[in-house]
Amino acid sequence: MIFENRTDDENLSQLYSEYKNISKKAFKQREYQIWVLSEFNKYWGFTSYEAKEKYSNNDWEEKLLKLPSTQRGKLRDPSNLECYFNKQLLSLYQAMMEIDRSYLYWKEGGFSYDNGSNLNKTLQILTDFDKTRIGNCLSIPRFEEHRKIYKIALECYWCELSISFLRGKEEIYKLDSIILSYTIRYFTTQELENMFLKYFNIKELKTYPTFETDQTFLQTIFVNICHGFKEYRFFATRNSTWFNNFLRLVSYCKLTQETFNKIIEEFNKKMQERIVSLIQYEYIADFVTHQTRNKDLDFKKCLNLVLSFLQYFIEEKVGGYEFEAMPHFLNILKQIQKIDEEYENVIINFIDKIHQYIYVLDDNQPNFIIDIPEELKNEIEKIKNELQYPTSYFPFIKTIYERSNKKLQKAIKEKLEYIIEHKEEYRQTKVSSTYCQWLEDFIKELNNPPS
Repeated sequence: MIFENRTDDENLSQLYSEYKNISKKAFKQREYQIWVLSEFNKYWGFTSYEAKEKYSNNDWEEKLLKLPSTQRGKLRDPSNLECYFNKQLLSLYQAMMEIDRSYLYWKEGGFSYDNGSNLNKTLQILTDFDKTRIGNCLSIPRFEEHRKIYKIALECYWCELSISFLRGKEEIYKLDSIILSYTIRYFTTQELENMFLKYFNIKELKTYPTFETDQTFLQTIFVNICHGFKEYRFFATRNSTWFNNFLRLVSYCKLTQETFNKIIEEFNKKMQERIVSLIQYEYIADFVTHQTRNKDLDFKKCLNLVLSFLQYFIEEKVGGYEFEAMPHFLNILKQIQKIDEEYENVIINFIDKIHQYIYVLDDNQPNFIIDIPEELKNEIEKIKNELQYPTSYFPFIKTIYERSNKKLQKAIKEKLEYIIEHKEEYRQTKVSSTYCQWLEDFIKELNNPPS
């Protein structure tokens, strides 16, 4: 399992050397089953630039001839395994066509007499493949055709599950832990998004899909995923994909308070380690919003996420996407019912700090460092106006204010009034009279909320 436990393709050349050593030692000690599987992993798990030697079927026949004659018939030729995998993949494509056809019948208001037979066939293929792979100690699939065996089998499962919702048979569906785990592991995030968009469209289902699964399993698997997710990268890694997939899937799961709190806690740790990206901010906000359907949950733990977000600005650790993430944290903030004076320093320091950034100039135009085409400038201006970017943090402050007790509300208003009175001390109010007018209007709105 040395390859299974290695993620993000770390030190693959080292792993290749480890397999060589295992092969050498196993052959010497006459552990022929281990030897042939180690050799096959060298062939199956690595690309040609990692492996200096490249095997063909003839090479394998020569290798097997080195074995004692009593052992040759007992050990499966790796080329036969490849043939087996290809047959499984073909069977899955056929099953997927049948299940997809059944889904379309139900979607259009018709019906199908499939009764889950294709799903049962698919799950059996998946089970057989998994047993063969694990039973032969084969490394985690890295070649696309091998990953597809998992991906297509799982997609068949989810498609059949959506038919249950279309038929109105289920409102809450018990989800097998293995299915959840494999979906996280073998789908790309975009594939997962596309699948849910296709099969779990709320308008078509006329209900919100909800799944029940083992809560201890959910907590354990997320802790394990977070343990491997250790650094931010601009490109998707295996660990960041698993992190994203978990958040997307668990959004649809009915959770206990303990599980909900654990997910928030682990995400907050990753925030504080500065390794989450804009897409992950979006996913955690969607997760929190989806969970509002569960009336048994208390969302006070979500305040920790908001406080970590505010701390980015206070400590001047903010990056470009933190500004873009503010609407996502606004959605999280809306689920929090009460904020007391315990958090006054953090909130007041945040309000102070964001006025040291310049959002708005009096001409209300974006600054272009390089010469770009006029039509692109117009497009940027259009996007800026649609998002109301210059006033993006006013709704955020207002929501904090609305959730605060009276003592904290008083402190927030006094801080905003101080900024107006000392506008020369703050970069934003110093450079923009337009912004100062906005801020004055905003303070009046806080003092005189609409009835």
